[in-house]
Amino acid sequence: MDKQTFDLLLSEGEGFHLEYKEGISKDLSSEIVAFANGRGGKILVGVTDTGKVKGIPDKNKIKSQIQDIARNCEPSIPVILSDYKNVIIITIHEGKDKPYQCKSGFYTRIGPNSQKLNRDEIISFIHNEGHIRWEILPYSDFPSKHIYEKNLLKKYIQKTGLSSTLPDDLTLCNLHCAIPDEKGLQLTNAGYLFFGKLPELAMTNTGITCGLYKGTVKRHIIDRKDFQEDILTNIENTMVFLKRVINIRYELPYGELQRKDIPEIPYDALREAIINAVTHRDYSVSGACTMVEVFDDRIEISNPGGLSPSLKPEEFGKKSVPRNQVIAEMMMRVGHIEKMGTGIKKMRDLCEEAGNPEPEFEFGGFFTVIFKKVISPETTQKSEEKTAEKSKEKTADKIIRFMRGNPEITTEELSNEIGISVSGIEKQIAKLKKQAKIKRMGADKGGHWEIVE
Repeated sequence: MDKQTFDLLLSEGEGFHLEYKEGISKDLSSEIVAFANGRGGKILVGVTDTGKVKGIPDKNKIKSQIQDIARNCEPSIPVILSDYKNVIIITIHEGKDKPYQCKSGFYTRIGPNSQKLNRDEIISFIHNEGHIRWEILPYSDFPSKHIYEKNLLKKYIQKTGLSSTLPDDLTLCNLHCAIPDEKGLQLTNAGYLFFGKLPELAMTNTGITCGLYKGTVKRHIIDRKDFQEDILTNIENTMVFLKRVINIRYELPYGELQRKDIPEIPYDALREAIINAVTHRDYSVSGACTMVEVFDDRIEISNPGGLSPSLKPEEFGKKSVPRNQVIAEMMMRVGHIEKMGTGIKKMRDLCEEAGNPEPEFEFGGFFTVIFKKVISPETTQKSEEKTAEKSKEKTADKIIRFMRGNPEITTEELSNEIGISVSGIEKQIAKLKKQAKIKRMGADKGGHWEIVE
């Protein structure tokens, strides 16, 4: 920057498009966010509030810190850094992906000041801007200590290798799953999906509904499960359901003693599609949920919202533009996605390797993945037998049948075989014990089940 331009900025004084900072402080991120949410502006670092030039030492080190601060905003904010002598000039253009937030919340520029927005102001701001990012809005007016599950956060920290020494409040804010305000810490909508208490009960249609149909049309429902827990548990429970209802063929490779179980649709391809559905769905659409539907000839996995508005149809499967950036980041931390646009290719490759038809993709108001089954007389017969069995046998009877066949069976194995969560199995076992239909002999490890005839 030349002297004439710099002197002009000093003569203007602080205002809607200009802010002075004596040095790097905790509120620099809020100033950057405010300009990005507003109409852009400049921050002069090394100038006092009165316009006196003091300068800063080690400009290169400070510039690096500024870039880190801007990148850690959600979403990250591009800034342009220049300098005049020992003053750094930060240029922030009006953001294209509003609203932006930093760890301390949402800000915008009101006159010569940066003002923090409360919940109602955020909603108003978003509507005025013409678009909304549902995942980063505060969930409710209640402090998060009343609505988040400590065990869910603990499990997530263990899975991701995050520091377990930080306070929960700080961890949630660092993950962009909560924001502080005058009433206490607030979970965002994304935070509530991962760590909330029964999110489906508080957020309509955020769970996963699974259905098993007889035939190839939506007419006769044989089995249905609605999974309404946190987002990661919903994924696992959906996979348990699919493993229970899809057919398996068995192969014994030459020279090997152990048979190989081959599902009619690769499990990893199905898991990839489910993760894609819950990560990229449009949660702002009311009255619709993520659906997993199993027919005799196919499996359809669909979610509200077509392609991300930023993604062109010809770029589908080649580029990654997540609709829900915080949710995608959370999924990436646990290894569910790579944020590199590889999910679609992975589904295609897995189906090709298994000798299955390539999955079909449809997008309009919904995004749907269709996995076609390879139909044979043998699989048709197995499907009919499995359907008849599922329509007649109750969960408690299934537990007794599996225990009779394998007295040492674990609750986890029963969960996989029957297709309900471990907690659901434990509740059923408790009822059977109370009814004196089963007994546990010996310790939890090394013991066995005994059926009371």
